[in-house]
Amino acid sequence: MKRLETFYVEHFINVMHLYRDALQSNLETINELNVYPVPDGDTGTNMLLTVESVIEALNKTITDSQENSFTMEQLCKTIAHSSLMGARGNSGVILSQILRAMYESFRPLSEIGPPQMAQALTEASKAAYSAVMKPVEGTILTVARRAGEDAFKAAQQGLSLSEILQKARDAGYKALLEGPKLMPVLAQAGVVDAGGSGFMLLLDSFLAISEGRKLQTIPQLEQASPKPVKVSSAEASFDSVQTSNRYEVMYLLEADDQRIEDFKKTWAKLGDSIVVVGGDGIWNCHIHSDEIGPCIEAGLQVGRPKDIRVTDLQDQVEQRQFELKSFESENLEILENKTAVVVVAFGTGLEEIFTSMGANTIIKGGQSHNPSTEELLMAIESAPGEEVIILPNNPNIISVAKLAAQICSKSAIVMPTTDPMQGFSCLMEYDPSQSSQKNAESMQQSLSRIRTGYVVQAVRDSQSPKGNIKKGSWMAMVKNTIEVIEPSLEKCCTSLLTLLLDTDSELITIITGQGSLEKSTQQILKWVGENFPDVAIEVHQGDQPLFPYLVGVE
Repeated sequence: MKRLETFYVEHFINVMHLYRDALQSNLETINELNVYPVPDGDTGTNMLLTVESVIEALNKTITDSQENSFTMEQLCKTIAHSSLMGARGNSGVILSQILRAMYESFRPLSEIGPPQMAQALTEASKAAYSAVMKPVEGTILTVARRAGEDAFKAAQQGLSLSEILQKARDAGYKALLEGPKLMPVLAQAGVVDAGGSGFMLLLDSFLAISEGRKLQTIPQLEQASPKPVKVSSAEASFDSVQTSNRYEVMYLLEADDQRIEDFKKTWAKLGDSIVVVGGDGIWNCHIHSDEIGPCIEAGLQVGRPKDIRVTDLQDQVEQRQFELKSFESENLEILENKTAVVVVAFGTGLEEIFTSMGANTIIKGGQSHNPSTEELLMAIESAPGEEVIILPNNPNIISVAKLAAQICSKSAIVMPTTDPMQGFSCLMEYDPSQSSQKNAESMQQSLSRIRTGYVVQAVRDSQSPKGNIKKGSWMAMVKNTIEVIEPSLEKCCTSLLTLLLDTDSELITIITGQGSLEKSTQQILKWVGENFPDVAIEVHQGDQPLFPYLVGVE
């Protein structure tokens, strides 16, 4: 399916619905990331309730207006207001600030392209930090900031909308996994930050809509800590939580904006974990304190508190300690897949791309590096699913993969992918909740819509139907057959593109590998712009050996 280069109102509505569904599907796992004594309730529940408030408000606003006249301004105003009013808990309040900042930046526009998306992610990060009186690194704040920074850099490079979102997603996920290094409490419990995990699902929802596919890129939280540990009763004492205050107090505050700074100063003396967000006379306020009365009185001094909610954190901690189990890495997966995907790939970039697209297990392998039947068999058996799809991504690996599929204890299907580009195409259709047969049918259809090839350098003199081959010359391969022989790397690649492109082509994807040159890549991109100006193009770094350029055309 064609990737989007512009977001309109309907795309943002789809993002919010997809995000709500993702939070629902992963609710218990995100909540369980609060394995260390919880600071303010269940993060997943609070984020879900916040987003459900947004969905409810959107549905009402769309119903009240004529659906075909629902504008960007209406959308952004609805999301900004409803996320503030419906925010629950510390994580929900911070999420509301992120959503408000993003959609406020979209509000004066009718369509959103790459630069505007990058700017929105940057603004979201700033808003999240401004909402917290004492920002803590390693949390959702760090994840949002890193995502915004890399999105901004990607926009400066002129990358596409989906590339910008992918860069943001990759940076956010890296920050999520590095969180335990910044917060010992996370490292001790063997988990990543729950709020950061919930934010990653938002990035994944944007990315999925931009690429016209189902949500696949769930963070693989089992990688967050190599040795999850059980928290002992001594380690899990309430006093060891970042806050030592017993109660969580939340309310909406109707007050003049000018009086909020004084209100914050008063609250700063009463507790911690303070988050105050809002504007235009309505504020969502959150604090941990031992003094419920003074916290409410502080609001009365500047305005009118309403919808007051008080939670006893001690009760939550005791309940969580009662339910605590030993957290092994397999228990930290967000989804229990019906069907898992095992991918063969060689190259750091390729592996990262496959992982971000939902691959559960990566086996190192490819040209001149073929995995054994035993390696494939072990990967199939250990994959987190009742059924398995295998993407060999090399013609020399297909037969071994089929043998492993025959002798394994699971229902396994081998898709005959001959290169990584075909593997990417298959993963675009991957749905972990469906059977392997259903996935295989969808993937087979995707293979019919993509044409692929790659460029490789000759290691010896030879002959071919296309002419003499000299050592060091460049060859373009299509369906494992030599179709082009050229002395120049750039000419070989553009000749390959000429073979693959036709009048129906919409998207070119180029994966750069070892041996590719920035100068060559720029020349290839210039050639595409001059000869096929209506075809979108994406470039990703794969780091694969032997093949400086892998090419796919949809």
